[in-house]
Amino acid sequence: MTALAPQLANSRYRLTTDLRDISVPVGRTLFIGRAPDCDLVLNGGLISRQHARLDVGPEGLVIDDLGSRNGVLVNQQKINGSTVLCHGDVLSIGLESFDVVDDHLVNHAPNLSTLPPSSANFAESDVAEYEQNTIPARLDVLSPREREVLKLLVLGHTQKAAAERLYLSVKTVETHRARIAVKLECRTRAELVSYAITAGLLRGPLTLPTPLTR
Repeated sequence: MTALAPQLANSRYRLTTDLRDISVPVGRTLFIGRAPDCDLVLNGGLISRQHARLDVGPEGLVIDDLGSRNGVLVNQQKINGSTVLCHGDVLSIGLESFDVVDDHLVNHAPNLSTLPPSSANFAESDVAEYEQNTIPARLDVLSPREREVLKLLVLGHTQKAAAERLYLSVKTVETHRARIAVKLECRTRAELVSYAITAGLLRGPLTLPTPLTR
């Protein structure tokens, strides 16, 4: 995440994230994507150049997927068409997640700093990243065993529990976990969960994988 174009200071709606200690006011139409002319610029290969659009209308705050390659998630579910966002919803784009805040429903003023304006100069490395093609979220780079380990981990199982489920040693699960992180370029469990949902690993009922035979 790099920049945000100026929005109305008294905006009713905000996107917040504790991870980066920021607050993004939404006072008008706001475009989200990797391109430098977007209002909210997000980095990363899973982000399309023009990924999504937020609008404030009579029905409230509305999110639209602009035909992005990896989609938009609201409360860990991919949206189809225009979706009204409610206070407390979690909006996920790529590996970035935001909490939706309606200040009409809270009793305190925003106390987080806002991002700098998008008119700030971009480094050459940033420009190069904007020019790259969007990378589809994909799991075919993982082995069948790595996909099983990933699914168990994103479902909340500890490495020890995953090892017991798959009849592996904890050390082997740790090795698989490290290889998964490298292949998917995800550093944290939260990023693994977002990636797995975007790639469709958790689509449908959240059933546990059947162990492979040894």
